[in-house]
Amino acid sequence: MSTDQGWFAARIILERVFPLDPAAQRLFEERIVLLRARDDDEAWKKAERAGRSAGERYSNSAGEPVEWRFTEVLDVQSILDEEIEDGTEVYYSFLNESEVVDARRRIESPVLRESALSPGA
Repeated sequence: MSTDQGWFAARIILERVFPLDPAAQRLFEERIVLLRARDDDEAWKKAERAGRSAGERYSNSAGEPVEWRFTEVLDVQSILDEEIEDGTEVYYSFLNESEVVDARRRIESPVLRESALSPGA
């Protein structure tokens, strides 16, 4: 890989869709992916390509079709470290206290874990 390329982290959003139940609860996945690029512009383009290629279709445990669709790139940040290794910071954001509480609630929510499997959850 060319030495004039740096590492970037991109926040990508995918949306879960149940084709047989369009009114099902909306669920989104936030994914952070690492990319090599020459500059921010190229990193954004690569992030969009990565997001589009991340979409997938499958049947859940109930046999219902599930689709994950790319919706957007939220952010792209350059990574200052040249080498990626244990402990390398790949993404950061600043949160106020209520955002931290909300983030904890999302991570701990069993509803979010179950709703990825079935439209009725």
